[in-house]
Amino acid sequence: MNGNAPIYADTAKSLGKQIATAGYGLVYGGCDYGLMGHVSWAAHENNCEITCIVEQEILDLKQFSVGPGKVVKVQNNRDFMDAINEHSTAFVILPGGFTTLEEILQCLRWSHETSCPKPIVVINVNGYYDSFKSFIENGIACGIIDKTRNYPLFFCDTPAEAINAITKYCSNSLH
Repeated sequence: MNGNAPIYADTAKSLGKQIATAGYGLVYGGCDYGLMGHVSWAAHENNCEITCIVEQEILDLKQFSVGPGKVVKVQNNRDFMDAINEHSTAFVILPGGFTTLEEILQCLRWSHETSCPKPIVVINVNGYYDSFKSFIENGIACGIIDKTRNYPLFFCDTPAEAINAITKYCSNSLH
């Protein structure tokens, strides 16, 4: 899905271009539709190295086309998420549905379980994730979410801010 306002697709295209311009590679779910389809094609048009992680079941359905990039086939959703984690340096989240929410929570779980977590950057287009951010803040305020855990979770309004957050976090974690 592309959302009901042009800003969602425009943000996705801008993100793809900025990932490539910053010299990062793109690892994504492999299909060429929706917002991630826009990201992948914009990254491709700007000579970005792209890795598509695709579940065999999706390929078997033949309902979707695979986008640009080197294809890594996996068997199921668990393998999909493991491959995304293995091939990624950071996670950038655009507005999405239930699967996106599941992926955010998986990234936070990985962050909790490792001594060297990867940054999780949420691009909050049009305030899409305001309620999710409030949920986290409320969980911390109520003592349900441990505020001493330094989750590398960043909320940004634009792709440029997202790339800056990743660059800053990754350069700081190398020291």
